[in-house]
Amino acid sequence: MKKKLKKALRPIYYFLKYDIVGRFNKGTYSKIAEYKNVCKGEKCFLIGSGPSLRLEDLQKLHNSNYKTFTCNSMFKTFDKVEWRPDYYCICDLGLFQTIEEKLFVAQKAPIFVNEGIYNSAVHKEKLIPIRVKVNWNYPQKRYFSVNAEQYVYPAGSVLYFMMQIAAYMGFSEIYLLGCDCNYSYTKTSDGTIKKTGDKDYFMEGYEERKGVQPFNQFDVVLPDYVAAKKYCDTHDIKIYNATRGGKLEVFERVDFDSLFS
Repeated sequence: MKKKLKKALRPIYYFLKYDIVGRFNKGTYSKIAEYKNVCKGEKCFLIGSGPSLRLEDLQKLHNSNYKTFTCNSMFKTFDKVEWRPDYYCICDLGLFQTIEEKLFVAQKAPIFVNEGIYNSAVHKEKLIPIRVKVNWNYPQKRYFSVNAEQYVYPAGSVLYFMMQIAAYMGFSEIYLLGCDCNYSYTKTSDGTIKKTGDKDYFMEGYEERKGVQPFNQFDVVLPDYVAAKKYCDTHDIKIYNATRGGKLEVFERVDFDSLFS
């Protein structure tokens, strides 16, 4: 009974937190306006931590003209490669609270976060807070933000957060790398979690949150990627998937290495 009540009250909670409170805190989110179309017509990579990613890929990007976004705990590669992302993104509050001190020291470029992370952060200097708007029609309908200065939409993956920001910044070509959409464990429709693979991440010792086992929710996030493609196709933005393998077939596949030949 308590669980049902909590679920029923959740829409009211989100409405008060994001739609009402957010309107009175517009100044908090004004920093994102500096990034509108700042990279108009340029190309970028959105880099995930899937098993297919290679450290030499990051080094190759370091020596290229592509701008790069990455997320979560990717700063753990900084002692292994010269590459550094131009932009960093985090949506998971629990993860941020775990890595904040190390990330603050390691990452020099802007870090895009949602308001929950920004409000809890000790170090706010590098953070660019973005308001998240509740999708009241979720999961029946998925939306892609037309203006990140106002808000972005939430999804089951930080990759969707990065896509909306990259589109707002004016990038005309967006390449995905290490976005396998595949973990070693899968959660079935009845809630059962079973082992379906061998690796979660690209590097030994890499993990998001200690003791927290990630699992596949690809069917949940797939409609978000379809929504992203629909928006970008009608706004002269191309999204390509340069990931080696993986499950994501929504976007046109390209060979990563051929982009540098």
